[in-house]
Amino acid sequence: MKNEDKPIHSLSKDDLAHSRAVLEDFFIDSLKEMYYAEKEIANEFDLIKDHIISSKLKEILKTHFAIHLKHKERLEKIFKLRNEVIESKECPTFNALICEAKNHLAVFSTDIDNWK
Repeated sequence: MKNEDKPIHSLSKDDLAHSRAVLEDFFIDSLKEMYYAEKEIANEFDLIKDHIISSKLKEILKTHFAIHLKHKERLEKIFKLRNEVIESKECPTFNALICEAKNHLAVFSTDIDNWK
């Protein structure tokens, strides 16, 4: 069946307003989770930066940290432009990624040959 054969249902004003509200909530929640991730990156970087032996790995992480700072600034700007309180919301998926990254760094941060 082609799309043109399907009946088109228009939304009532109430349904449309509800849909927009749901999307708005989803968007704000997503911003809060991204902000949480950026804050966690900063916390974790502070914890590991002095324990990395490889100068190349340290340089790579410093470069990524600088990028992270820009992301954090952009998120804060979006919150302000939307007159939202700048706050974070815990993101279990990101916590799992951080845990995995810590495991990799525990193995590879001292492996000088791997980072030449």
